[in-house]
Amino acid sequence: MFTTWASPDADSVTAVRHGLANTLQELSLDRDFIDDAELVLGELLVNSIRHARPLDFGRIEVSWDLRDGAVLLRVTDGGGAQAPHIRDGATYESGGRGLRIVDALADRWGVERSATTTTVWAELAVRRTPVGVS
Repeated sequence: MFTTWASPDADSVTAVRHGLANTLQELSLDRDFIDDAELVLGELLVNSIRHARPLDFGRIEVSWDLRDGAVLLRVTDGGGAQAPHIRDGATYESGGRGLRIVDALADRWGVERSATTTTVWAELAVRRTPVGVS
């Protein structure tokens, strides 16, 4: 498992996405899969930054792990006013589509809440690049 601590600002999203992409490229995973995983992790982190508090020490925990043929992505923060959920809303709204994107790309996703933290996780089944294809 790889774990990093993101600051609650937009600049951290790019760094976290690149870290995930580098890890998955080293595993020779399919480029489209890597793009999907980056997008899902980015949406989870952006939602955390916009709608929740960081953990007590001012950071957001971000982790990923490859297990049982899937990549598990996790973002843990200090929670927000309500549990993360897919928003009902008009398609013309400027936001509110993050978890819709996660729902469309992930094979499974969910929310775990405790008294002090909220973790949103997503699982994507692995797709590998065939040997000899780049």
